[in-house]
Amino acid sequence: MIKIKKGDEMNIENIVNSKVYALFDWIYKLLMLNLIWIGFTIGGFVIFSIVPATITVYLILKDTIKGKDVRIFKSFAKIFFSNQYVKSQKLMIILLLFFGIIGFNYYIFANSDILSRFSSIALIIIGIINYIGIMTTIHIFPIFIYFPYLTVRKSIKYAFLFSFSLPIQTILMLIILITSLVLGFLLPFYFFLFGISAVVLLHLYIIRFKYENFNSQGMPLCVENFMN
Repeated sequence: MIKIKKGDEMNIENIVNSKVYALFDWIYKLLMLNLIWIGFTIGGFVIFSIVPATITVYLILKDTIKGKDVRIFKSFAKIFFSNQYVKSQKLMIILLLFFGIIGFNYYIFANSDILSRFSSIALIIIGIINYIGIMTTIHIFPIFIYFPYLTVRKSIKYAFLFSFSLPIQTILMLIILITSLVLGFLLPFYFFLFGISAVVLLHLYIIRFKYENFNSQGMPLCVENFMN
């Protein structure tokens, strides 16, 4: 029988308490980030705020994962209203145009009798383009964080290349995104509590080391850049 001394009991208790504290600390941070993201997104009528708000979540969680002490609300507001806002709005316009065209094409081919012969082929082609667009969109947000010196056009190009050069990570990120969407549909409260922040956290854990290796000579964005 193994005997545990009093000192060992205290050490074990401290370890358990520290892990429990860390767990609840992460839950609190993810909850706060998600609620702030929703508030800023709605406050900007979604179309003017969803992209900069999402990029802000990525940046805050990137630094938090590295153990930095980030004041969530103050940091969120500073980053959201920084010069990154204009760059993120350019990305928003491009994403709107892209997915708007895809949606319009689906509608045309689904409701047109004239194009019925070619609708199956066209839908397959559009499906492939849509898939590539989604894969690129998954990578575009962390690219803004890890490669801030890139223009919007080059950011999209890098996101497209990474979606194929990192196939396993991309598929995992897509699975996480789809799972979160399904959970949000089945359990609406999940979306309000952790729908965005949990997805971003898992995405960062999947790709951050790869991105850091790719960007070994550059400097990614940090929260400190916006707190002066």
